[in-house]
Amino acid sequence: MSPSMKQRRMHTIAAHSLAELLTQGRDAVERAAQQHATQRGATHSLNRVALTWLAPQTWDADHLRWTAADIAWYLRVFVSAPTGAPIADDPPLLFPYTYATRARAWDGGWGSLAELLAALPTLSFTLPEARRDQGAFTHMVLELAERLHLQTVLSLLLLYPPTVFAAFVAQPDLATAMAAHWHQDLLASAISDIGANPHSRRAVVGPLGYPQLEAQLQPQMGKPPYQLFQFLPDDANAPLSSIHEHRSLDVGGGAPLDFAHDHQWLSTACAALGRTMGDITLVAHNLHAYPAAPTDESITAWLCRVTDGYPAGADIPAQLIAQPDYAANLARAWAQWHAE
Repeated sequence: MSPSMKQRRMHTIAAHSLAELLTQGRDAVERAAQQHATQRGATHSLNRVALTWLAPQTWDADHLRWTAADIAWYLRVFVSAPTGAPIADDPPLLFPYTYATRARAWDGGWGSLAELLAALPTLSFTLPEARRDQGAFTHMVLELAERLHLQTVLSLLLLYPPTVFAAFVAQPDLATAMAAHWHQDLLASAISDIGANPHSRRAVVGPLGYPQLEAQLQPQMGKPPYQLFQFLPDDANAPLSSIHEHRSLDVGGGAPLDFAHDHQWLSTACAALGRTMGDITLVAHNLHAYPAAPTDESITAWLCRVTDGYPAGADIPAQLIAQPDYAANLARAWAQWHAE
């Protein structure tokens, strides 16, 4: 079969062992031998891959990249944390998004605006000063980026022109109230739905993007790879299975964590509904491997590298704005704020 035909068909892989499943996935990627240059480095990749972790699931953890402690840390920081505040770590970590905030505390982005507004009184510069002077504007952005991720700060400043932003500054409680009214636990809603009707086709979590924020950044930057999760319809006495779509999946680093994520959500639902665990399917629109990826990174360093996350208080935003994509978006934000 030609390489182009391999990329056009659906590839399906299934195993009870997670380690075996991912080994087969990596082998399929390497056989495809499709090399691409990406923002994160050169990859081998394969389109349209369905990976199914069959029940009963086994981990074979000794053959996975991450330890049980690493996976537990990831779930606590990126999946289970209930708020959009800086992740409760030492030092606090800031990310453009987490699956916790996008799924368990979804608020349409209002919470980020409320947090930014709350930070304004602590800044060294007033908003009028920041609009007049580019140095003051940049300094304001850097100070805010120690409270929210730099991408979030730039997205909000690009989304809301100064006149609109001033209206929120005059009524800061408005954004807080909107965040509270928009707040949804999408996983809890999906569990409730599949519990009320085991044959429901609406028990979904996601999509997990905030396009009104992410589309502001040109060039594009952080966009959640994990997009849509669903509990699959079946009889009430049958095992409960799940499926989710991933726009871009790293078979070595990200895949074990995403399967652990789905395992946590599915086991939460099964415990709540009194059902047994079924299969877990992950559909990767693009499955890839990084041949040159470091293999000795800690889970913290890896997660920060692949998401542009960083510890607060370490002056990382000042380093990031020197990078071309950040510099371009900062320049666009300044042009909008200075011109209006």
